[in-house]
Amino acid sequence: TAIQGNDIDEHVIIEASEAVFKRLEAWAAKQKHKVTPLFGLWQDVVETLPHNEFDGIYYDTYPNNKESQHIHQFEFIKYARDILKPGGVLTYCNLTSLGVLRPEFTKEGVSDEESWKALFDKTQKPYLLECGFEESEIKSNEIFGPLSPPKECAYYQHNTLLMPCIVKSATSAP
Repeated sequence: TAIQGNDIDEHVIIEASEAVFKRLEAWAAKQKHKVTPLFGLWQDVVETLPHNEFDGIYYDTYPNNKESQHIHQFEFIKYARDILKPGGVLTYCNLTSLGVLRPEFTKEGVSDEESWKALFDKTQKPYLLECGFEESEIKSNEIFGPLSPPKECAYYQHNTLLMPCIVKSATSAP
């Protein structure tokens, strides 16, 4: 819904759950801007997307298993770099990982922003660099809050969240 609030030409959504996809199709039909729902796992769909065509990508991550909980998003992010236009923006949110990792970086006397930066520098940035992004393309870490997660949420109990912002260089080769 937030993406639809912007002046966009098209909103492409990949969805693997059949039940969610049916709701997505109904929702898409009512949107102000064109929505293109694509059914399947991102792994099956991403190869069909054109290179250097997307102005922005928001990747809402969710791991398929506990073993890949902290790093699964980077498999997609490698492909994201190829489909982003030069100047295109990638952002993602991995609450199932960051929620678990955050306590390791929370220390008395250290600000919320400093804690998130330390977590990002250790657990996200090295992988973004491995995915082919350059240091200069990793622009900022947006911190959102205050949040009030439901008490029964097993993986996230923090009052802020981190969303990295990566901008593909305008001089990147196609």
